[in-house]
Amino acid sequence: MGLFKRRSPEEKFWKWFTSNEEAIFRFEENRDEVFGKLTQRLQELNEDLTFEFGPVENDRRELFISAGGIKSAFPAVYALVEKAPPLPRWIILPLIPRRKVTSGVQLGNTAVEASEVSFAIWREPGEEVTVGIALYFDGYDEANEQTWMQIGFIFLDFALGEYDVACKIGPISFYSSEHVDALKRHPLSELPQVFDEVYLAPE
Repeated sequence: MGLFKRRSPEEKFWKWFTSNEEAIFRFEENRDEVFGKLTQRLQELNEDLTFEFGPVENDRRELFISAGGIKSAFPAVYALVEKAPPLPRWIILPLIPRRKVTSGVQLGNTAVEASEVSFAIWREPGEEVTVGIALYFDGYDEANEQTWMQIGFIFLDFALGEYDVACKIGPISFYSSEHVDALKRHPLSELPQVFDEVYLAPE
């Protein structure tokens, strides 16, 4: 038997993180370099891993390890968070949580305010509970469909969090607010509450 236990890839990541903890904690001073190195180290574990920082509060920061919404990468997220050592200035958490949607999203030349988005939601049939969601946008342009889809997913991730979007939602549709259907629409600000009501409703 060897005298030394070989470190796991997750333990090697946290050894690197600990050695660079001061620069990472103060990433605003050298954002590009810190983000580049952190991204590289995470993607050595799994190419889908990414991250998000919280603000400094009482000399502590939250660090969210994310799978980028890719469900197959969730085990890699949990494995890495589980191996995190005690870090007094850090709160290490898996997956991006829900956040209050109060501002807009801009991708390239397309900017959308949260107040310009509404949604409809329904329960999908089947043994496993999932819901369908339609998002409706003021100014939606079918010729720029991919951009609007990306904006829609950003809003969904903010409102519902990474886990719920990846694991609890079935079909997702994107339309102009002028689209005609029989579904009941709600303002985007109500999405977390209505989503939970629909998902948790008894059969």
